[in-house]
Amino acid sequence: NIRETDAIAHVVRCFEDENVTHVANKVSPADDIDVINTELILADLESCEKQLQRVVRTAKGGDKTAIAQKALLEKLIPHFESGKTARMLDLNDDEKVLSRTLHLLTTKPTMYIAN
Repeated sequence: NIRETDAIAHVVRCFEDENVTHVANKVSPADDIDVINTELILADLESCEKQLQRVVRTAKGGDKTAIAQKALLEKLIPHFESGKTARMLDLNDDEKVLSRTLHLLTTKPTMYIAN
């Protein structure tokens, strides 16, 4: 499962070859990176929305951790909706610790490999 990895290695096509079809019929590493980043952002958004639904009930009961999780999720969701990765969001130290429990894809270090 990609959420359990420590980092993401993204192999990006940089070569032209008529015998190897590209899904967009053009070679554009920057566009390919944007597409994958968008997919990762959408996956994190979906995950956070589901987690928010679960944590709301616990937070209503006064659980301090749940209240902090709810606040963090409510900060992350609009950030993702604006098309930004989690690593672009300025979090305080407590939020950073809490965000690790969310296993967000867009906080993982990413290495781009030109192929």
